[in-house]
Amino acid sequence: MKGAKKIYVAELDRIFDSSAAAAKELNIDASNISKVLSGRRKTAGGYHFLPAITKTGRKKSKSSLQRQAVKLLPADPLKAKRYELKRAIETVNTEIKRLESKNLLAFSEPAQELLTLGDVLGRTPSGYISASDKTLRTLNEAELDKYLQAIQKRKKRRAYTVGGAIAEAQRLADTLGTTASKIAEVADALPLLFAALHNSEDSDEVAEKAADVLSDPEATAEDLIEALGEISDSYAADAAVTELLGTNTHLLDQYDEFRPQLEEISQLAKDPAVKAQYGDEIAAISEHILRNIGNDSEEARDELEYLIDGLLYEIR
Repeated sequence: MKGAKKIYVAELDRIFDSSAAAAKELNIDASNISKVLSGRRKTAGGYHFLPAITKTGRKKSKSSLQRQAVKLLPADPLKAKRYELKRAIETVNTEIKRLESKNLLAFSEPAQELLTLGDVLGRTPSGYISASDKTLRTLNEAELDKYLQAIQKRKKRRAYTVGGAIAEAQRLADTLGTTASKIAEVADALPLLFAALHNSEDSDEVAEKAADVLSDPEATAEDLIEALGEISDSYAADAAVTELLGTNTHLLDQYDEFRPQLEEISQLAKDPAVKAQYGDEIAAISEHILRNIGNDSEEARDELEYLIDGLLYEIR
């Protein structure tokens, strides 16, 4: 309808294309809605209405309308907590984007831990945590409290912020005798490096191997991955799958169809005998995943399927 202005219904958290459209669907007199919008009535048909555009004709954001709605609606503790969690998730996603833009996400363990909330609440098309109203309405009070506490707890840790992640990057650089900028250049290999340092029987050997590689100004993430895969204690049996399926689950999203097989390998790798015998094969899977982050080509998927099927055939 020409000249129609969109309106927002607070109780429904919904935007209608016009007062007429809202009146028709909600079976309310359109003139009463107009009176609410002009301030002559508080409600119409039991609903609060707000204009969805500013006086200058600019579209109001959904979050802005929701903030206005909170002030209009009767106090509802559960709804207030949903709103608080929604805002908290949006803040986390913003910080994760900042970390990613500076190649620092690998150094922010709190942010990586929070990103795994996407496995429970769902993910946006870009891979961040979803804060959809539909999902939040399915959560009870205990669940809302749990996720809010998880976010608040991790946001207090130094490494959550860009500044804290930079400090972590510098600390690792100092340990390996290189620079933070060089560490950032090999960011794709860092999940495997951290896994190796945590899981290897000789973390000093891992650090020494990494330092040797990074002493070369031309060294790449692929060079570091290859060097780590050569360490004899086969830490990769744990690192390849268990670690990546843990705090770095998001790295495997492009291979979601293989998740059941990878989880099976993760469980099998807990057996020392399997770890000793098939560590190289599992390391190859890890290397493939890390080398192909963001590469969703048919060739990359076929190679991973070949590696997984071959390993499971041998183990079984």
